Amino acid sequence: MKNVCIPGLREVWGGASPRSASMINAARAEGKHGMACWGDRVAQKYATARNSGGLSAAPRS
Repeated sequence: MKNVCIPGLREVWGGASPRSASMINAARAEGKHGMACWGDRVAQKYATARNSGGLSAAPRS
């Protein structure tokens, strides 16, 4: 689950910094265009964390 090909992604689970949160948003958008390493399970985990307030630093886009 941690082998995701997005630099900075790992930081988000520990406590989102603005840099890693914006990187996750960018990666999530790219994932829609076939980023091989961005799996549905990771996207779901991110969405769950964001909805529960775990990624409060994530920009609203």
